[in-house]
Amino acid sequence: SSQGQRPVRASSEASPLPLTARGGVGYKLDDKTNLCGDITFLRPEGGVGVSVGGEYKYQQIGLRLGVAQTATGIRPSFGVGLDQGGLGIDLGMSIFESLGTSFKVSVIGKFGASAAPMARRPARAASSSQGKLAVLNKQLKQALNEGNYSKAASIKKQIKELESAPKPAATAPSPSAGSGRAELERQLKEAIDNRDFAKASEIKKKIAELDAAPPAASSSDMNSLIKAKDAAVAAGDYKKAGELKKQIDALKASAKPDNSAQIKSLENQMEKAIAEEDFEKADQINKQIQELKNK
Repeated sequence: SSQGQRPVRASSEASPLPLTARGGVGYKLDDKTNLCGDITFLRPEGGVGVSVGGEYKYQQIGLRLGVAQTATGIRPSFGVGLDQGGLGIDLGMSIFESLGTSFKVSVIGKFGASAAPMARRPARAASSSQGKLAVLNKQLKQALNEGNYSKAASIKKQIKELESAPKPAATAPSPSAGSGRAELERQLKEAIDNRDFAKASEIKKKIAELDAAPPAASSSDMNSLIKAKDAAVAAGDYKKAGELKKQIDALKASAKPDNSAQIKSLENQMEKAIAEEDFEKADQINKQIQELKNK
């Protein structure tokens, strides 16, 4: 009989659903070094976890180091990886306070990938570097043409950073390889294009020996000197451009004979600095020259 019996009801208790919220950020210092960090919020425990780490790549090998701050304490971790294009292997190690040291090995396969794309990367990088060098060399010539040697020094530093490997040095010019000025001018341009300034300096001396006399420094020749200077800069003959600029400045300062000797001496020093590609020194000398001219 069911008389006198009371219905049984199961009690209910509400529990919040577990929830994990995570956010992170990464920063690439250079082509070899990456830094990252993330923060984690846990619900309903209310815990907060913070992790930071970094990776350094050397060719196909990656070295990793990180540390995590969790509710159970600090957990350092280490790792090393090998990337072979279509196949990668990672070995990681973490230290837990309760579990001790834990290792993890991962094998990563990239379907459709091959070593060929990796082999083509240096060629693309080299092509990109050559393009940047061409732009920087153009900016260098423009800075020299404007007499902005401070900017030229900054551009020159960028060029040296991009030049990862020195170009093969060209052979010294043979005495029988053309004794005319036209041939020497051709050799000079070739040496400058190859950035062989030692050879360019030797050829320039031979050209100077062929010149019977320096260009006349008169007001009627001002336009000719300016055109010759522009042509020298366009051809990359910075030393010749410096000489012509010296003559142009001398014409402009002809009305101030009191400091002409000092200006000429400074211009010679500036010319020497340009020939040695010491653009910072050339900029300092140029400032002194401008101060004397403005007096």
